[in-house]
Amino acid sequence: QGILMGSKEVQEKYGFTPDQIPDYKGLHGDPSDNLPGIKGIGSKTATKLLAEYKSLENIYTHLDDLTPKMREKFEEHKEMAFMCKKMATLHTNLSYETPKTNFEVQHIDLTKGTEFLNNYSLRTLATKIPELQSLLKIENQDPSQLDLFTFVEQ
Repeated sequence: QGILMGSKEVQEKYGFTPDQIPDYKGLHGDPSDNLPGIKGIGSKTATKLLAEYKSLENIYTHLDDLTPKMREKFEEHKEMAFMCKKMATLHTNLSYETPKTNFEVQHIDLTKGTEFLNNYSLRTLATKIPELQSLLKIENQDPSQLDLFTFVEQ
C-alpha cells in the first residue's frame, strides 16, 4: 500500500529532499523508469554528493573537487545525467486551453497499446493489457447480460 510521505520523511528515509529526487535520478538512475543515470554511481554515492553539493548542476560546477576516476564518469555521462534529471522532473505549472472533453477516452485499441509499450521496452506494463482488456469487456457489457459471479475475484 502507498504511504504518504512529507519532506521530512523523505529526507529521513532517503537522505535528500523531494526537490532533489530528479537530481538523484540523474546521478543514480532508476531502472523502473528506464533511466540509466551515470554508470558506476550507486545510491550511497549519489546521496552523499547531493548532501554536499545539493544539485546535479552544482556537482558539475565542482568537478575539480571529485577524484579523477569519478570526474571521468561525470564527464563521460554528462548528457545522460541531465537527460535523466529532465525526464524525472515533474512539471506542475502547466496551463492549457484545451477543453477537458478532448481528454476523454473514446476508444482504446489495446493491440496498438501493447505494440507501443513493447516498442519502448515497457514490457511489464504490456503484460497488464489482457487484464485491462477483460475489465473493459465487463464495463462495456449491458448490465442485464452479466451473470451473478462477474465481479467475484478468483
